[in-house]
Amino acid sequence: QIRVNSAKLLLSALTMREMPYGTLDPNELGYDIEPALYDVRRNTSDKYKSFLRSGAVNLTDKKNGTNGRNK
Repeated sequence: QIRVNSAKLLLSALTMREMPYGTLDPNELGYDIEPALYDVRRNTSDKYKSFLRSGAVNLTDKKNGTNGRNK
């Protein structure tokens, strides 16, 4: 359940800003990013949750202009 909610949090963060033309579908990205974050932490500990929340905040930060672009 934690991982499903984590993917939903990422999806929410990805859809808060307008995505540039040609970007991958935010619905797919949210569910693709979560397993990669999980692989870094290997569990759903408090560090995983903090890591996830930090990433979601960075995605929504309008001052961070590089977010939302596929490179």
